[in-house]
Amino acid sequence: MSDLLEYKGFFGSVGYSAEDACLTGEVLFIDGTIVYGGESVDEIKAMFEEAVDGYLEMCAARNIEPQKPFKGTFNVRIDPELHKQAAIAAKRECISLNQFVGLALKEKLSPAKEVHNHSHMHVHEETVFETRRQYIASRSGARYVSNEIEKSPWIIPSHH
Repeated sequence: MSDLLEYKGFFGSVGYSAEDACLTGEVLFIDGTIVYGGESVDEIKAMFEEAVDGYLEMCAARNIEPQKPFKGTFNVRIDPELHKQAAIAAKRECISLNQFVGLALKEKLSPAKEVHNHSHMHVHEETVFETRRQYIASRSGARYVSNEIEKSPWIIPSHH
């Protein structure tokens, strides 16, 4: 169960004020402060929605763009060694550090999945020509010249 409220893409907190003996909240993830309060769960939800609607109406009246709670950018402070490791890993995967961090976040936030590892092999009736120096597998036949050719079955791992 979450104590976050959500309405029209905005999120709000819910807390209890012992001093005022009521529920209180604040619209989250925007610059500025928009607060609301209520005596019950239903009332706090209604006040949150009213606060968001009021904010949107105020923006429309002033002809300004409402702040989006999430813009897709944020600063992260991490240990320099972790930063280095992430940058190297991203480079090895030929992606940007931003893409690497995005993938890591997606992986962390995805529901846990059971992992079932398995492998299997396919036996093909192809022929591989082996020599002491090398062997070549080809569906169209071997293109190798040697005096030491020996036929043998070839097992090819599946990559499905």
